[in-house]
Amino acid sequence: MRTLLQLLRKTAIALARALLLICLWPFYTPAGYLRHLRYHWSGGTLRHATVTQRAPFSSASIAIFACYPGHADPTMPWQLAELRRVGFEILLVANRRLDPALAARYAPYAQTIIERPNVGRDIGAYRDGYLHLQQLGLLEGLDELLLINDTLVFPLFDATTFWRDLRALPYAVTGPYENFSLGRHLQSFMILMRQGVPSHPAVRAFWDGYRPVDTRLHAVRKGEVGFSRALRRAGISFGPLCDALYMIDALPAQTEDARLLETLMQLKLDAPPDILGRPPAEQRALLQRELGRRSTDSNVSHSAGLFLAARGVLPLLKKDLLSRGTANPADLWWLRGVAEVDLLLVLQALKEKRLRVERSLFEQIETDLLQIK
Repeated sequence: MRTLLQLLRKTAIALARALLLICLWPFYTPAGYLRHLRYHWSGGTLRHATVTQRAPFSSASIAIFACYPGHADPTMPWQLAELRRVGFEILLVANRRLDPALAARYAPYAQTIIERPNVGRDIGAYRDGYLHLQQLGLLEGLDELLLINDTLVFPLFDATTFWRDLRALPYAVTGPYENFSLGRHLQSFMILMRQGVPSHPAVRAFWDGYRPVDTRLHAVRKGEVGFSRALRRAGISFGPLCDALYMIDALPAQTEDARLLETLMQLKLDAPPDILGRPPAEQRALLQRELGRRSTDSNVSHSAGLFLAARGVLPLLKKDLLSRGTANPADLWWLRGVAEVDLLLVLQALKEKRLRVERSLFEQIETDLLQIK
């Protein structure tokens, strides 16, 4: 009887997988669909991944760095070097096979490199990285496990204060931003787990049970939102660095017209036409209300990200904020006074993403940045 029930269960699971894969056909190219099919019929394991270990892990702080290295992104080594600077050893998970030049470029930063099929976006890469650490028996000894990906320009300037503030938060799981679309959740581009959370049974169960799918909606709904829901159900505290008070503290101390206009433009805020004629206290109150509202906005990294970076408060910026978000590549101009990195290289990284931006605009932005230098 037990054998029959097990057989029926396995058959039901196989049929459910087949139905899911059939329903997902419209979201894929034929090659992508076959890649996804192969990955899931193998059990969604590391069987089709290539694991290259350069050195054993010895730190109690490990970062799983997810990337899609389709080109030599000039900003990615900044992130890897920064993670090493603040004490993380790196498990680099590439969602495609690295060409020899890129492998040689990134190898000095990473203890281990995993090259896997491009299934499941960054959440799929995090899963395979987490399961690899689990197989090695490293989760129990970790003080910190960081999930981070290559969608950031980071650090734009010295990040010492950022790391101090992030690590000082009381939450067991934290990150720069949270998002309120589809439910409150930490955004997956940077999530820091501590206080025994990396080896918590609820976290193990989430990653063991997560099935990557190559759609952004699935990655957000089942990945980002699903992970935060698993934390909430297990009673694990989580929250962001950039809450309302953090953003209000970033406001300029003085509200003279020039600084006020800068702030309004960085926030992309449609202010009342007479705001410049209002008393400074009223101007500041308006900005405080707006930042308070944006702290519970659907995507805080987009609605306040440019402002916090330009104010020299948060040393990171989402690349897609400048490509498909509320800003555009021309807004790199706002970073000219705070950035300690070459903004021309940031522009190059955006150009290589093949943004739908006129070439003449890129040329004009490049000219402006060269004049600033």
